[in-house]
Amino acid sequence: MPYKRRLAAKRSEQHDLVKLFGHLGQLTLHLDAGWHENYEHFLDDLHSAGVIALSQIKDTLKRANELDVSDYKPEVGKRKRGELVKSAQQALLSFLKQSIQAADTNLTQVREKILRVTQVAQTDPSKPMTKQDFRLAQIANYLQTVDPKDRPAVIKGNLDFIKACIDSPIPLLSPDHLIEMRREYAFTVEPELALEEKDAAEMYDLVRRRAGEINATAIKMIVDNKLDDQVTPPEFFDTFPLETTSRRHKVKRESKLDARTRQAGETGGV
Repeated sequence: MPYKRRLAAKRSEQHDLVKLFGHLGQLTLHLDAGWHENYEHFLDDLHSAGVIALSQIKDTLKRANELDVSDYKPEVGKRKRGELVKSAQQALLSFLKQSIQAADTNLTQVREKILRVTQVAQTDPSKPMTKQDFRLAQIANYLQTVDPKDRPAVIKGNLDFIKACIDSPIPLLSPDHLIEMRREYAFTVEPELALEEKDAAEMYDLVRRRAGEINATAIKMIVDNKLDDQVTPPEFFDTFPLETTSRRHKVKRESKLDARTRQAGETGGV
């Protein structure tokens, strides 16, 4: 069924996440569009889990401040309080990571769906060539005779020619250029895929940003209680990995959807 954005008015009541923790100044739920709340379950799950995790942080801070460390040196007492906080922060990061990964997986699946429009039907190599195999091989042989600089113009918009490039054991286009052509073709025949990808990418960005806001809220609570943030840089970046242009804007070449395209990448370079 073609993708269609589910439009809706923004909820009239504030989410419990805002009611309980909005005063700390880190959350921006008021900026969300109405359709964001109706896109699958990503935001709702994140917000509900955020209430639980931040409540646990709050309770942990209370216990840490009530911990009797009078028999210890000040630095040792602070470290023991920090150990309680670290456990709660690790639990918080664990659920944030799951939410970010779920939105990332959804975006990857949408981009794979786009490539399926031009996917070549797999055939059994132990059996005689099918008509499709023979035709694609003929086209690939022809394209090899075309000047490489002229190939894109010859291939663009022609499904059989695109499939021949995918099927060819000899790279006829660079992997990135081939993926670009496959995406352009898919958007031509199924324009709603462009909106579906746009929404999936926007939701990934929003989930990642909201997860950051929830984490920032936890840190604000910790600092306000005169304790230290216990999360190390490696732990932080395990939950919030650095973004790259290739990750955000290109389909992963290791997609299982098309082993033939992957082989072309291995033999033909970038």
